[in-house]
Amino acid sequence: MPVQHLKPASNKQAEIKVWMDAVTARAAELMPSWEKHLGGTDIFLSDNLNATAWSVFID
Repeated sequence: MPVQHLKPASNKQAEIKVWMDAVTARAAELMPSWEKHLGGTDIFLSDNLNATAWSVFID
């Protein structure tokens, strides 16, 4: 789903959050299945990807 269809009108913080959520969701789709090697990936993967994406965005 393109981010442009979800973009809020004039709220920059909401716009960045929508973009960051889309980046996190796509990265989660592309990650290989780690469930056989690591426990809790179904719970923590999205949070870790979100934190990493924000870190890269801020830097």
